[in-house]
Amino acid sequence: MEKTYALIKDSVVINTVIVEEDNIDLINAIKEIHENPEIVEIPLEKNVEVNYVYNGEDFIDPNYVEPFNIDESSEIIVELEDLDGIMKPD
Repeated sequence: MEKTYALIKDSVVINTVIVEEDNIDLINAIKEIHENPEIVEIPLEKNVEVNYVYNGEDFIDPNYVEPFNIDESSEIIVELEDLDGIMKPD
């Protein structure tokens, strides 16, 4: 069965590889080529890319930004533009 692995150096994913789980020779060759990185299996439900950060448990997208939620109690001010002398209704 194939498994996907992340190659990690200094907590950063430097590459991902798909390897037959019993192919120890290929895994050892990969380790040698990349100067002995940490190799972590990527769970099937995870999408991991190069430059993701690995904190020992999870893979984190360094470009992820939490969605901004507007507090319902805050007042939003919208200025209406005067188009051809006709004001938009409130």
